[in-house]
Amino acid sequence: MALILSSAPACSQCATSGSFTGSLRIRNAIGCVPLTVRTSSDLVGVRNVRYVYEYDGRNESRTSLDTTYTYKRPGLYQILQLSEKDGLPLRACGTVMVYDTVPPVFTLATCRNEVRLTIPNAGTYPYDFFLVTWGDGTVDTLRVTEPSRGHTYPDNATRRIVVQGSFRYASCGGRTGQTFTPASAAAMPFIREVVRTGPQTLQLTLSNPANTRVRVQQRGADGRYTEPGPVADGSAVRVRVANDSTAISCFRLVLADSCVTANPSAEVCYEPPVTPTPSVSASSQWFLPDAFTPNGDGINDTFGLVGTVPAGAFRLTVFDRWGRVLFDTSDSARFWDGTQAGQAVSGGMYGYRLEVTANGQSRHQRTGRVLLMR
Repeated sequence: MALILSSAPACSQCATSGSFTGSLRIRNAIGCVPLTVRTSSDLVGVRNVRYVYEYDGRNESRTSLDTTYTYKRPGLYQILQLSEKDGLPLRACGTVMVYDTVPPVFTLATCRNEVRLTIPNAGTYPYDFFLVTWGDGTVDTLRVTEPSRGHTYPDNATRRIVVQGSFRYASCGGRTGQTFTPASAAAMPFIREVVRTGPQTLQLTLSNPANTRVRVQQRGADGRYTEPGPVADGSAVRVRVANDSTAISCFRLVLADSCVTANPSAEVCYEPPVTPTPSVSASSQWFLPDAFTPNGDGINDTFGLVGTVPAGAFRLTVFDRWGRVLFDTSDSARFWDGTQAGQAVSGGMYGYRLEVTANGQSRHQRTGRVLLMR
């Protein structure tokens, strides 16, 4: 049965052998939910006009005298019109098409005043095509088979980008909007924090107000950067990476879009919590300082044991945030001067591990951190 467009009359073949064909006119027969239709008869002198608005081809008992009806669910419906003229029963049928209004979801990949709009899974929507209003007077049509389009704005004004689903026979459909403000300069996103989410997983919280696509880079023990995951979409706030959460790990962000150049973000490191270890006997008359300043002024220039050390085995190891050993000694009278292989290391926190075996019997171990200040 053909669709009834606009307010064309419907004279369908739903008449039975004991009835004659009437004339059903449907106004607004195609549209989006909720859809209100208006019905009438084009015949003069008809009486007792009544309707079955959701006719299934069998049940004709639920008739209505109302000439308007609202469909609240999408679908293809049939209207049955019953009437009499000159004592003869009349029947006519018509079809109503009610479309769904699912709001289309879309993503934006931005680069200064350029934006690329993409509708993921466009083929899952009921629409024949999509209308994109860019907010600067430009409107584009996207086909379901090509649901991506780029656009360049002439200035840095804020725009409202709206995508609306549309049908071939009805100018309606669900719509979704996003606000876009072009960046006048490359706004570099940065990492707010890195936290542990599992034994082999870390989560990075990003600050990215310009919705710029970024790549996460991790620094290795050799100082080189690798990318542990795919490109992070501009709308991503948290990114998870596979990583050993028992080791110190440092990350930074770089821009993924080639049209923008900017320096990498500041490096943010994850440091696992220090596992409590047995402390050295309180009777020992010595301690390890929390900080030292190797500036050659003769005051706190080195790091090591201060006080009287009990006789026995001794070992002090200092390492950096990547676990590389910078200083190692079994001589309690030897101190670390803040260098490695004769080169001064940068200021910051460094880890240490101390092992003491008093008189070959009780063994004590301590781990901690020391601040090198330059």
